[in-house]
Amino acid sequence: MGVFKVVAIILLLIPILGICTFIYQAYSIARSISVVNSEINFLQMNIDWSYIPYPPYIMPIIRYVILTISLTIRNPTDFSIEIESIHYKVYIEGIYVGKGSKGKFVIMPGSQKISFSLSISTDELSNVLKKLINSAIKNGFRNIKIHYKIEGTIDIPIKLFNTIKLPIKVAVPFDLHGTYTYVLKIPKTYRFSS
Repeated sequence: MGVFKVVAIILLLIPILGICTFIYQAYSIARSISVVNSEINFLQMNIDWSYIPYPPYIMPIIRYVILTISLTIRNPTDFSIEIESIHYKVYIEGIYVGKGSKGKFVIMPGSQKISFSLSISTDELSNVLKKLINSAIKNGFRNIKIHYKIEGTIDIPIKLFNTIKLPIKVAVPFDLHGTYTYVLKIPKTYRFSS
């Protein structure tokens, strides 16, 4: 009777260990996904220019900013990976300007870009950008460097045998920084001092 119990326990443990091994492998594959790059593809500032009686004789009034950002996600495995969602927060010049998420997509082996857009209209950001623009104009520059940061997480579900979704998901964090050069569109009537 004791031998049958041992055999039954062993037969029960073999599939459990196999399932646990598969879950561990799926978890390891999910953890290998990473966001390796970010870039601002498009940045538009809606600026009204007003003339003032002292240098630099022109002042920007920023109404809103629209930007499109892309993230490059790397999948180093030989398998396509389902992404449940990606959540992100965007900072420009250290100021929080917005957040968003993108849901359910698949990352093929290799690298893949995803893009998203934000429309921003905060007084704090407008004031910082106004200072950058004023400084550029005073120094005779026709562009400004804008520093940005994007942080967030990618949520990846764990599926048993790539079909049965388990109540487990992996949250892969990312935190990327970059610089974007914005070319100023100053009114043609304004002349830079030489």
